[in-house]
Parts: sequence; structure tokens; C-alpha cells
Amino acid sequence: MPPLPKIWKIAEPAPPAFLAQAPHLHRILAQILFNRGLRDPAAIESFLQGITLVKNPYNLKGLPEAVTRIRRALRQGERIAVYGDFDADGVTATTLLVQTLRACGGQVEPYIPHRVDEGYGLNNRALTFLRQQGFALVITVDCGIRSVAEAEHARALGLDLIITDHHHVGAELPDALAVINPRQPGCRYGFSGLAGVGVAYRVAQGILRAVSANQPRDSRGPGLDESDLLDLVALGTVADIVPLLQENRELVRQGLVRLNRTRMDYLEQFQAMIDAYNAGSLNAEEFFQQLMAFARSLNEEELRGVGEQLNEEELALFDLLTKPQIELSHADREKVKTTAKELLSTLKASKLVLDWRKRQQARAEVRVTIEKLLDQGLPRVYTPQLFTQKTMAVFQHVYDAYYGSGRSVHAAA
Repeated sequence: MPPLPKIWKIAEPAPPAFLAQAPHLHRILAQILFNRGLRDPAAIESFLQGITLVKNPYNLKGLPEAVTRIRRALRQGERIAVYGDFDADGVTATTLLVQTLRACGGQVEPYIPHRVDEGYGLNNRALTFLRQQGFALVITVDCGIRSVAEAEHARALGLDLIITDHHHVGAELPDALAVINPRQPGCRYGFSGLAGVGVAYRVAQGILRAVSANQPRDSRGPGLDESDLLDLVALGTVADIVPLLQENRELVRQGLVRLNRTRMDYLEQFQAMIDAYNAGSLNAEEFFQQLMAFARSLNEEELRGVGEQLNEEELALFDLLTKPQIELSHADREKVKTTAKELLSTLKASKLVLDWRKRQQARAEVRVTIEKLLDQGLPRVYTPQLFTQKTMAVFQHVYDAYYGSGRSVHAAA
């Protein structure tokens, strides 16, 4: 079978006037820069040096109004839905904004429409369903900029709607509480090429900065740093094939650093929890809450690795790796095995189960399991301090086996 004919589309050569602007550059490099749309000497130098001015997210038209409404929802405990899209840009944007709002204490759930049954973007049936479920605020990511009729339907339902999108605007903007899109008329942000996740990231920055600025001095902030979200920004930006120029290039660069973060950071995060507990700045209940949050932060691969590493003997490490001062009977040892299995399975469920009701139930089961350990399972042996020590022993063993870290995680008994 003869090979299929190929049609080559050759980019136009860079004109002499362009080459004269950058005589220090190799001709091939100059041609590549020209092909990428970099024609101004300042833009070329900024690109080569990796210099990008960090823009103020509040320059996005509609962001101040959106942040004000979101903060009110956070304060009043209103239910918030983040309405996304089923492509990589939409999923990462949804994840990013849900993670941000939860870190700020929000009652938030994701909603991604079914690709076949619902199709792309907002739809009236989904908005009606969300209102019936008690949601007061819907925030779109990567969609909604042309959903004029759907915005009217949301208003008729009494549902507040904030639209964040990056697609080209239509002749009419939706009548939403706030519309955030760098392409919309009157937006002075200065860069219109963001992906949907890039717009969502700027919204998240606005939320985090507003919440932190209004926290009392002696209270803890959201516990989430803006840089924690950059891995999602990089993934969504690259997957959506937006031009890797200016701000996009810088976001991806920083995100790749975040993606390549060594797994040792998990150990350091865990060690910081232990140090805080040992120093007395965390009580037992706070420590267990952070422990559960830490376990839920592991991705599916890491959870699967944990499950593969723990056999029957290792499940008994609550006893075997750190000897309690009171020798356990065989019956007590079996209790440890059973309770450890329950703890691990519920921690996995709390991460992997997508249905929010089941996830909430799983988290409640985690708390019940911990109470078993502390109050019902082995009350004469497992004090909070000893439970902490034994929990650290299990994690140390698992991380050493799975990551080969050789680092020591310790807690005082």
C-alpha cells in the first residue's frame, strides 16, 4: 500500500526587519520566536529570560463582586456548587476551586455534567436539581460565558450564579451576579490567553487573599497556599493547548516544579504534624483531624501502594513496631488488627468514593474508628500519646517500604 501523500505547511520566513531587531540571536531561534508570534524585542527578551509580570487577580473584571458573594456564602454556611466541564481543563479547574473553598471552610460540592446525557456547559435541568438540593450559589469554571438563557433560569430559581470562563464571548453576556473572563469587554487584566483553570486559579487567589486578610490575628488561615494549586494549573493549561506564552508559560513553569515535588514532602508534612503535637500546639482531637486530612490528600496511586504494602503482620504494627509497656494478649492483638483494617479501609473510602454523601459517611466512620481505638478498643493501653506513637510507626514502615525514604518519622510516647 503506497504511503499517504503529505501536505507540508511551511511557516513564512521571518522578514529581514524582524531579524534586524535581534541580531544577537541565531537565525533558527529567531525564526522559532517569530513563528510563536513574538515580534516585539521586549516580548522576545522577556520570553528568553523567563520574566513575566505577575498580574493582580483583582484586575479581572467581576472578581471583586464574586469574592464578596463567595465570602458571604462562606460566613453563612451556604451550599456552593462548582459547575465544571468534563475535559482536562474543566476537571482541573473544578478540583482547584473546590479545594480552595473547602480550605476556607466552605460547604462546596463539584458538579460535572454527563458528557452524553447533558453535554457541554450549563443546562436548566442541572440548575433546577442543584436548587432543589439546597445550593444557594453556583460558580462555573471553563463554561458559561454564552449561557444567557441558563443564567435567566438560575435567576428565576433564586440561585446566585458566578460565571468564570475563558472562551470567546458572544454578542450578549449572561445576566449573572458576576462574570469573570479576561476576554470580555472592559476587562483590564491585560492577558486574555488564560485557560479555564488559569481563570479559576486567579479567582482562588482572590478568595484566599480576602479570607486571609480578614482573619483575626490569633486565628489560623485557610491552611492552603496559592502555590499548592499550581500543579493543577499546569496540567489543565497544557492539556487545553492554550499558547504557552506570557502568563501561561510562567504558570506552567511553576506548576511543573510543583508536580516534580519529591514525595519526601509528604514525610515533611507528616513530621510537622508530629512536631506540633509533641510541642502541645495540637491536642489529640486536632491531631487526628489533621491525620485524616493527610490520608485523604494522598492520590489513588499512593493509596494503592499503601494497601499493597500492608499485609497481616504489618497491620499489627500498632503493637509490633512500638512495644507498649503492657504486653498485649492475643485477643487484644486481634483487636488491633481489626481496628487498623477498619481505619485503613475508611481512609481509602474517604478519598476514593466520589459520591459526596458516601464520602461524608466514610469520614464519620473514620472518626468512629478512632474513637474505638481511644475509648472502646484498648482503653487500658492505647492512650492518645501511645496511639500517636503507634500510628507514626505504621506510617514510617509504609513510607520506608513504598518510597525507600530512610527518613525517620517519630513521635514521643
